[in-house]
Amino acid sequence: MTNKSINPFLLLVLFGLSLFIAPGAYAHTIIGSLESLSGASATDLYQVECFTDGGGVTDHLEISIRDLTPGSGQLNVTGYKLSNLHARGGTDPKTGDNQASPIIRVPGGSGGYLIFITRTAGGARKFYELVFHCTAATGTHTGTDSVRFQNQ
Repeated sequence: MTNKSINPFLLLVLFGLSLFIAPGAYAHTIIGSLESLSGASATDLYQVECFTDGGGVTDHLEISIRDLTPGSGQLNVTGYKLSNLHARGGTDPKTGDNQASPIIRVPGGSGGYLIFITRTAGGARKFYELVFHCTAATGTHTGTDSVRFQNQ
């Protein structure tokens, strides 16, 4: 029986490359869709829970949306803080391109937030990329959990 080991230098190189391949891995990303059957009233709903962890005390939730499907209206994202009624919203201004909406910052600290994804017009199914993460005032990532409540 032979015992083979992996070269530690190779492991270090592979780990270093992985940091460049997935630069957005520190945020939370969901690929979702709004179905055509619900038309312009289609809404996806997520709850995000922000909490204090090794990254510090949560100051706000950051969210953005990127429309992955050309045509059929724009996608909107709205973040809502449950305890202090703060809400902020934004739109991916150009459908189907490679650019997301500007980052939306919803103030409110730790606790629950709701994220609503809606569309401005009916038509074919719209695919989107939702990126969100809880952030301390210093800009560091804090604890973030999420659950989808509604998928239309």
